[in-house]
Amino acid sequence: MKQLIVLCFILCFVTGAFQTAKSQDNKTEEITKTFSTKDVINMNFVSGECKVIKSNDRNINVTVTYKLKNNGSFEPEMEEVGNTLTLNENLKSKTSGAVKWNVSVPSGVKISFNSASGDFHLIDVSTDLIVNTSSGEVTVDNYSGKINATSTSGNIILNNSDGNLTLNTTSGDITVTNSKSIFTLGSTSGNITASSITLSGKSSFYSTAGNATLNLSESPDFDLSVSTTSGDAEINYVGNHIAGHFELSVEKKSSSITTPFTNDDDTKEKHGDTFRIITIEKETPVIKMYSVSGNLTIRK
Repeated sequence: MKQLIVLCFILCFVTGAFQTAKSQDNKTEEITKTFSTKDVINMNFVSGECKVIKSNDRNINVTVTYKLKNNGSFEPEMEEVGNTLTLNENLKSKTSGAVKWNVSVPSGVKISFNSASGDFHLIDVSTDLIVNTSSGEVTVDNYSGKINATSTSGNIILNNSDGNLTLNTTSGDITVTNSKSIFTLGSTSGNITASSITLSGKSSFYSTAGNATLNLSESPDFDLSVSTTSGDAEINYVGNHIAGHFELSVEKKSSSITTPFTNDDDTKEKHGDTFRIITIEKETPVIKMYSVSGNLTIRK
């Protein structure tokens, strides 16, 4: 009888310890740290989401929140070396769950973000920005600076941004709205949509299998190139004045070239089955549109 009581006590103790460990693994953990301002922040994540906003002071404030099947398998790392702050996700073993980083920074701190599948969102920050992700989505709002963002299968979305924007995807879509910038946008199979944009320098838009659609908020003063392989390309002037030198060409006769141009004293045109060259009022800017098998369209 005594042995049975001892056995029951051991079983209860082991079960209680297991339940305690399990509850600890499943609870939400949060770590917050504050750092003096730096020149550069490097973020190297696996699957954690990251949101970056402008700080209210000159400090860098970092909060990481995580709830995983096994919290002990994850260790957030924050390391200062000189004028560089590095944030890492150290996964000691395979697990599942959610990791979220919230970072506030002063404007001017250069940011480099690298992730396998984590999303990245930046709001109200002026700085140089480099973003690389495999399947995460990149969203940038109210931004000013030089950005170079690449995503393999995730989408890239920018709103109300100015500066120098270089955005590339493999299969993800690229969407830009309400922005004045130098644009270099490219995608392999995703669509490119740019609405209410103003060119502040020579710009190019390219998609291999996707469509490229531009809606201009002002008549461009700089050269512009829009091209595809099999997708359609369109430039819409949205009622703005149309002037410059236009070169439109396709490889396939089955493709169409559609323009609103009319023959008058200020218009000079050459055309064939697969090309149209038009000069309206002046020789600049040079607007080039090209597609192998897609359709080309210019709208008033």
